[in-house]
Amino acid sequence: MTSGAPEVATAYYYRSADTLARIAGVLGKEADAEKFGKIAEGARNAYRFACTDNGKIDSKRQAEYVRPIAFGLLDEAEKQAAADSLDALVKANGNHLNTGFLSTPFLLKVLCEYGHAETAYDLLLQEDCPGWLYEVKKGATSIWETWDGVREDGTVHDSLNHYAYGAVAGWLISGACGINAGPDGITIRPYPDKRLGWAKAALDSRYGHIECSWRYQEDRLIMAYALPEGASAKIIMPDGQVTEINGGDL
Repeated sequence: MTSGAPEVATAYYYRSADTLARIAGVLGKEADAEKFGKIAEGARNAYRFACTDNGKIDSKRQAEYVRPIAFGLLDEAEKQAAADSLDALVKANGNHLNTGFLSTPFLLKVLCEYGHAETAYDLLLQEDCPGWLYEVKKGATSIWETWDGVREDGTVHDSLNHYAYGAVAGWLISGACGINAGPDGITIRPYPDKRLGWAKAALDSRYGHIECSWRYQEDRLIMAYALPEGASAKIIMPDGQVTEINGGDL
């Protein structure tokens, strides 16, 4: 008999140790970086041994594909295979998610990064329960704790103002509009979709104010960016074309 969720706990043990190792490295604390790096390596090996078949995943739960991809518990080829399986699971579930609080924030990101942006938008625009637009159709002005916080018969239950599933708003900035400002600089890689039609987002980052917008004019995609003066950004277009722009460029 087992208890708890070893797949979840081991994944987060790795993520926590890896994060601490990277923080220690930035702070110049070499001994701590080495210590937590070894812990992270051990946790990753344990995860791969206990929760995968040599990097292959066999599960009916979307979360068990999302988590190892997002956390870096798989090699690159394994990530692609897992993302392809995740895409198939979502489609088999009628373009509905079945992820919980811990993996929903990473779901659309993972799908987009491994070639399944259309499926990510299928989920984003899903109007049936479970789905974000089900809440909108029910008059929600905040994110609910449960997908069916207001049931079809009008029954209300649990919190109607909860943070977790609202993490999709982060993806609207970093995914749909593609604004990412990390320690290595600014990257703008939007994932547009004609069904949404247009999107615009802004981020007050460590580098300053960044904006990105896109819209469809018939079959033509029109994009615009704004960067802080003196900043530069890598722009990755939907077709994979990469350009560099500087603050003040048109």
